Amino acid sequence: MVCTYRHEDIHTDKHPGETTPVQASHICVVSFTVGQNWETFVNKLEQLDVGTLQISNVTSLLHIQPHHLGANVYDMSKNHITVLYNDTAVHSLPIGLNLLSNALAAMVGPIAMPLIKTNSNPWPVQDFTGKEYTSFAAAMFIGLAMVYVPASLAMLLVREREKKIFNQLRVSSVSYMVYWISAFSSDIAQLFAIALCAIIIIFAFQVKSLVTGGAMLCLCLMYLLYLPLNLILAYAMTFGFSSFEKAQNVMYNIYTLIVIIPSMAVSFLDVTGHTSIADGLHYLFCVIDPPYVFIQIIYYINKVYLMSVVLQGPNVSIPISAYFTWDSNILIIFLPPFVHIPLLVLLIHYLETRRICCKTNQSELKKERVLINYTQLQENLHGEDTDVQEERDRVKRLVLEQPPSNTSVPAVAVDSISKVYVGSKSISPCSSREPCIKHAVNNLSFSVNKGEVFGLLGPNGAGKSTTINMITAQTASSRGKITVGGVGVTASLSYNQLGYCPQHDALYDDITLREHLDLYIALRGYSKKMRRAIINYYSQLLQLDDHLNKHVSKLSGGTKRKLSYCMAMIGRPSLVLLDEPSTGLDPKSKRRLWDAVNQTFSQREKAAILTTHYMEEADALCTRIAIMINGQMVCLGSAQHLKNKYGSGYMLEVKLSRSNNQRSNALHQYITTLIPGAERAEHFAERATYRISQSAICSIAEIFKSLQQNKETLNIEDYSFSQSTLEQVFLRFARRQSDARDTDRVIDLNVSHHNLIEQRESPV
Repeated sequence: MVCTYRHEDIHTDKHPGETTPVQASHICVVSFTVGQNWETFVNKLEQLDVGTLQISNVTSLLHIQPHHLGANVYDMSKNHITVLYNDTAVHSLPIGLNLLSNALAAMVGPIAMPLIKTNSNPWPVQDFTGKEYTSFAAAMFIGLAMVYVPASLAMLLVREREKKIFNQLRVSSVSYMVYWISAFSSDIAQLFAIALCAIIIIFAFQVKSLVTGGAMLCLCLMYLLYLPLNLILAYAMTFGFSSFEKAQNVMYNIYTLIVIIPSMAVSFLDVTGHTSIADGLHYLFCVIDPPYVFIQIIYYINKVYLMSVVLQGPNVSIPISAYFTWDSNILIIFLPPFVHIPLLVLLIHYLETRRICCKTNQSELKKERVLINYTQLQENLHGEDTDVQEERDRVKRLVLEQPPSNTSVPAVAVDSISKVYVGSKSISPCSSREPCIKHAVNNLSFSVNKGEVFGLLGPNGAGKSTTINMITAQTASSRGKITVGGVGVTASLSYNQLGYCPQHDALYDDITLREHLDLYIALRGYSKKMRRAIINYYSQLLQLDDHLNKHVSKLSGGTKRKLSYCMAMIGRPSLVLLDEPSTGLDPKSKRRLWDAVNQTFSQREKAAILTTHYMEEADALCTRIAIMINGQMVCLGSAQHLKNKYGSGYMLEVKLSRSNNQRSNALHQYITTLIPGAERAEHFAERATYRISQSAICSIAEIFKSLQQNKETLNIEDYSFSQSTLEQVFLRFARRQSDARDTDRVIDLNVSHHNLIEQRESPV
């Protein structure tokens, strides 16, 4: 049975000093054992004379909801009663206890006994409570934002390394120390500006726990110490990534794990009374997890504020010293940065020095047990081209001159350099005990004087880009020596004489073409007036006027190549490295670039090394050309010299109007009769190509005359007779290039010539 009681007469205090009647309060009494005691209990409630008691046959409280109060009566003999109350009605619980207490007292005592009176005086409900929680949550999110912003700034360095922008800056005489200081100065200024905005927001929201003097001092100290620390930590983390997209995906997840989870764990343990465990974890995370502090310091600042308010009232003035006691868990936060920052700076210095200077950890080499005999790095010089051998001897003489005369100092001298990679597998069978060795560059020697454009040709994988990277010190040579203007490439002075146009454009996407030129001209030490003049010169030379104020991300590939060429030419370098400079240029722009190169290097003030896949470009620009195959230089000389020496004489190309076996055979018989010794190099459909040696030619005029007379008889539609091209010479050597793309694992061996000799002589 369920009975409901409507109570309207009890007065309660809504706030101290205010008395209001309770409207529509209901009590539901449910009996599971019908008996005398239960009926007596109902009678006693009726005798209290505080309202009207209604009894109905409802068996579930849910059928008569909503009510402020309910009571489950299990066993009246043992006074086993459970009171149910609705906490949205502030006074429902004291009212229910008052009614039940008076009814039970009346059952055991006289009817005329005094009634039990209950006063309900709840804590005053502050109007700003909701706003306070919202403001505190906003402050927590501000702290979380301060964790992610340094990571975002640091990831930009990954993009710069991926695009090799720093290598371009380094060639422009920017040391890594200057690079890091400028990056840190720019990023930390942005972070402090964001921190200032965060403080302004806290004051704007009037977060009570954070606007006190001590709380604000703690926040300022935290920003002052942990913003630089978190930024430097993010810098160090970027060395683990070579791709910007991978860094973006991974670093944010890492920061989420190392910030939110530890903070939630410590806060939960502290709130649930496990204070000693929470304190121990807090000390540990302060030492090993600096980003954790950005969230947790706000928690402990708020805890100090709440404890003071509970004990002393809402208008308490909290002294600054309360925040800097050891028990507040705030003081420990300010100690680790004094150790972390120097250690992280040293770590970045080590990582950057190792990356830039290309130093190999010798212990790793010993661990891998890599043994390379010195003889393995030697090229088999027997049968080497005479021109290549003469160049090698000439470089040796230049290197041995001490000191070299001014007239003999080349713009660059490359003396017997090799670059070796060792992998677990190779295209050639290798013993399981000895690693497989791949020579990216093998015993390469050449020199380039001012006024020369030295062409470096070869198929993909021949070692051209590796050679360029060794000259710019992006990659260390396994052996040999490289000097630029008589100075070793590892010396900073060599960069003052270098200009570099990389194969892939090392450009910032978010600045304009003009700003790029202005930056690199300023790095070379020119005044503002000179910078404007130089920008105007190059914009007119390569027709860049319409693109000067465009962001690089909006430029075409050809315009980016022009910009890279201009950046390489800035500062009057004595040696310019042009790694496929005309890639992506239309024929008109390509011709203009060629004119600029010829004009620049004809003055004998600069030298250039040009790599290209365009034989026409090499023929038009290069004074000397070297062809590399499998890391070795196989031929060297001017374009005409290579054609004469390695060309097959002449090429005769014939196209028939209609082709069949009979006509093709007739043409072949006619050509071999006209030119004894002619060899058919290619035959496809109506076309046939013949290779003719110079000794087989008596008179070119007679050959043309005979071809013209028999043109109709043999159904010849078209024919051409020409000397062998540079491309044909190149293709002849390119067939020797081996394909090493299936090498599974490669270890970079940056060992010096001296170390290799020691490995040969030392027993293992």
